[in-house]
Amino acid sequence: MSRRVLLASGPATGGLRTHLEALARGLPARGWEVAVAAPASLSLRVETTRLPMEVGDRAAPLAAARACGQLRR
Repeated sequence: MSRRVLLASGPATGGLRTHLEALARGLPARGWEVAVAAPASLSLRVETTRLPMEVGDRAAPLAAARACGQLRR
């Protein structure tokens, strides 16, 4: 059974998006099943499972935690 990881991100551009893509691309080779939870507007240049997660573009840890919690439902 593979290990699973959820990469959660708000709106991301530049270096943050590049890092997210690198993780989504590299982790499967190390035995991880990857899913990305992020706003639908986030464009990634890697094939992976996507889950819609709408969060604002400002740091709001409680709102982000609530959005992640909604993914379990």
